[in-house]
Amino acid sequence: MTVSRPAWAIAVACLLGGIALLYALLSNRATILITSAPPGAMVSVNDRYAGLTPVTVPDLPPGKHLVKLTKHAYAPQSRAVDVARGRSEVHFELRSEARGKLKVTSEPSEAEVYLDGRLVGATPITLSVLESGSHDVRVQKDHFIPWQASVAVADAEKALHAPLKAKMEDYYLAAIQSNPRDLSNYSELCHYYVTQGRWDDAMNMLQKAIALAASPEQRSSDDLRRFRQEIEKIYFGQFDYGGLDAVKELRPKLEAALESAIESNPRNLQCYEILSSVYKRTGRPEKAFEVFLRGIKALPADAELRVLLGKEYQKRRRNAEAVECFKQALALNPASFDAHYFLAQSYRDLGQRREALDELQVALKHCPDSASRMNTYVSLATVQNYLGQYREAIESWKAAIRLQPYKEV
Repeated sequence: MTVSRPAWAIAVACLLGGIALLYALLSNRATILITSAPPGAMVSVNDRYAGLTPVTVPDLPPGKHLVKLTKHAYAPQSRAVDVARGRSEVHFELRSEARGKLKVTSEPSEAEVYLDGRLVGATPITLSVLESGSHDVRVQKDHFIPWQASVAVADAEKALHAPLKAKMEDYYLAAIQSNPRDLSNYSELCHYYVTQGRWDDAMNMLQKAIALAASPEQRSSDDLRRFRQEIEKIYFGQFDYGGLDAVKELRPKLEAALESAIESNPRNLQCYEILSSVYKRTGRPEKAFEVFLRGIKALPADAELRVLLGKEYQKRRRNAEAVECFKQALALNPASFDAHYFLAQSYRDLGQRREALDELQVALKHCPDSASRMNTYVSLATVQNYLGQYREAIESWKAAIRLQPYKEV
């Protein structure tokens, strides 16, 4: 008789469960089965990770034990469970975390809605907002001036109405003359020219915007993020300005405008990043990498940029070149966690596990947060296991598990 794989797995599970139960009954120990609805919650018993529900936790002393459950989008729960000798069961009904509601409407309707910079739909729309507090809302539609506001969302429903005003060329030209450092006006006027089929005007305005985007005050601004989104929307035809043929005709003009901007200002990192992204998304990864590499070479020595270049080499399995980039980054910034961590990855992939071990141990001293520390311990355990350092690997795994995030009820 042939036993199917699922049947075999069930039989083994039943056998193991029976052995655990028999052990619990014959000894002065307890076994507890922890379940939840929905399943898949992270379980800790006495602050030690036990697995995901449903999970059986064996070999517990009889008495009270603290059981905690956490699951994304559900309220964490904890319970002191009194277990007796033998087998016990405990079940948790998980409750969804309270979400605030945000209803967004506009005049006219069918306008794009962005919540904290992310496109979430079109008006009218009701959003479930997981985190209470202040959120940025932006409403925009072709041929209208974007509307934006900051709104505080609590557990109740809140309504926002965006009365959109039609935009005109004169409006944006006047705005640019009034405030020539405002990147959003250049971006909006470029968008307007594209919708009107005035592509040469659009590319001219785009180059002015790119030049402004290179300035230090723009490097982390919301306007810069929206400007880059606008370029991608034009390039990929994400709004109506003439159909597929128009998109195909405009793409080379946009690429030429970006290349021209690079020639005018070789140290404008934004141009390299945007052009590289465009090439990558249109199935030209090597051309994207060539542009990225050109940008790195044109810019002054910078540790973060060397790390980025090293990661690009890693993606192409060119680990020897990646190692050199990470070493250059460490020469510029010996305390760079990313440089140590990714250098260890390249050493590991090259089979240089002793060197990988050394870099991971240094990386632990420079971890910026608990998540990176946990990942470093996991990588460290893997390398230690390769090297036959099994006791050390177990300790690293334990350290990683202790860093699993838990929420107190």
